[in-house]
Amino acid sequence: MRIVPRQTNGTVIGAALYGIRFRSPFALLGFRNGDVITTINGSPIASLLTIPLVLPESVRHGDHIVVVILRGGLPVTLEWQVVERL
Repeated sequence: MRIVPRQTNGTVIGAALYGIRFRSPFALLGFRNGDVITTINGSPIASLLTIPLVLPESVRHGDHIVVVILRGGLPVTLEWQVVERL
């Protein structure tokens, strides 16, 4: 998978995702090729360096994650509740 900065008028508006494979973890989470991540838990993605800063060091049981993406130019919200693996 590749993550590429997406810019509008010279300003980074998010991180575009490419090379998502069928049944990969990203695909199973609902991401599609060309989706642009614009916010994670309300924090805007101003550069690719922002992504590790807005995600916690380790995601814990019970955490709620909200990611807003642009898909076909329209905002889409993806949400997950972290649960323990069986």
